[in-house]
Amino acid sequence: PTDYASLNYERLVNDVAIARTLHGKDRERIPCFGYTGKTFTKWTLTLALGVATGACAAVLGRLTDALKEWRAAAIGFEATGAWGARGFVGFAAWNFALVLIASLAVVGVAPGAAGSGIPEVKAYLNGTRVPALLRASTLVAKAAGITLVVSTAVPLGKEGPMVHIGSIVGSAVGCKCAIYPEDRAHAPRSAACAA
Repeated sequence: PTDYASLNYERLVNDVAIARTLHGKDRERIPCFGYTGKTFTKWTLTLALGVATGACAAVLGRLTDALKEWRAAAIGFEATGAWGARGFVGFAAWNFALVLIASLAVVGVAPGAAGSGIPEVKAYLNGTRVPALLRASTLVAKAAGITLVVSTAVPLGKEGPMVHIGSIVGSAVGCKCAIYPEDRAHAPRSAACAA
């Protein structure tokens, strides 16, 4: 037995479903520029998800820069202008401590936050249920891990994990909305991943 399971996201494509769409509630609404209010709400939600994901990226970027400045001040690089042996040991110890804290956060708090998150999100959007992918604890561990690891000058980026963070934000917003009755949270997650 495995925790991974297939989700059914097949849309109904038959005469009854098409007739319901063509003659259903959307036809009763007064269109504005050819669109109904439901379409405008979807676009507004997509824009809000993009802004929220961008705000998360901006906060993580500022925290990363602050950690880099604290490292330089703690090592004494600004005062001397040279690293030397003491600076190298301090640099290595500081980076080791940050990577250790990030690793412990991922292993202890949310193992679902390990890796970039892109393969897991792609698998989820293709219909595979991935356990603990969209939890708040995964968001906290992923954000903390990215902030700590990127500030260590290890050659890792935050672009991949931002896709995962965006899908968690999209999931949180999408679960609260009722504009996607077929699959309540699938479309906002897709929009958040695209943002």
